[in-house]
Amino acid sequence: MPKYIFEILSQKYTPFKNKKELRFMKKILIVFFMLIANAVWAGDLEDGQDAFNKKNYSVAFDKFKKAAVAGNEKAQYMIGSMYLDGLGVSQNKTEAIKWYKMAAEQGAADVQLILGLSYYIGENVSQNNVEAVKWFKMSAVKGNAEAQFYLAESNMLGLGVKKNNAEAVKWYKLSALQGNVDAQFILGMLYNKGQGAAQNYVEAVKWFKLAAAQGYPRAQGMMGANYMVGQGVAVNYVKAHMWLNLAVANGQDAAIEARDIIESKMTPQQIAQAHQMASACQERNYKNCD
Repeated sequence: MPKYIFEILSQKYTPFKNKKELRFMKKILIVFFMLIANAVWAGDLEDGQDAFNKKNYSVAFDKFKKAAVAGNEKAQYMIGSMYLDGLGVSQNKTEAIKWYKMAAEQGAADVQLILGLSYYIGENVSQNNVEAVKWFKMSAVKGNAEAQFYLAESNMLGLGVKKNNAEAVKWYKLSALQGNVDAQFILGMLYNKGQGAAQNYVEAVKWFKLAAAQGYPRAQGMMGANYMVGQGVAVNYVKAHMWLNLAVANGQDAAIEARDIIESKMTPQQIAQAHQMASACQERNYKNCD
């Protein structure tokens, strides 16, 4: 297959810069703390939770504040979030970050991640890659898969830390082993190119396959491309067509050209088989397709 098709299917990865996703993560963490509250919260925390659920934010703020001052990291996070959103108190981003840092300094890995992302994209604080890396690393060493991913990204791009591809591969792999699909795909690309690790097409296919099984279109396209040329796997036009078809169905338009090329080399029976395999793969939610 022409080299340019690989280049099309493996377009440069764009680092995370989505403020909406960061806000979504903050809301998810609030919900998480609410869900676990019944098991671990008591007194002011429990009262604060009840008031927050009833949207009586001023009462919730007062209750959370008492617990936060006493040192409870979950309450500190809630106070930070309420300052940030102006719930029960006048909006104050400086106070919000102050309380987030108090929770993070106690070891709250999820809050450390949020602080890292805030500094990474410059939301509610001045953009600072060095500070972002500090918080990413604190969270990453505690096993937070997202923080591991962004620490890898920082090392790969040389943001806030000296560029170090080998260190990036280490953190991508730790994140990928926990199921982070972006890390799985990037690992595939790094092994495919021999960047940060010895070039290893078999290892590349292993990570592409894991990402493809999570419905990641670019990984599905790379699986098809590898089967097309026999890179890391034996040449198999039927499987190549199946994966490229799945990639196209999931919005990877760059795979259309490769699929059309491979289709011109296949018999009608092979094309029909590939379509059947793709349909069955979708029904199994991309599991056990290869």
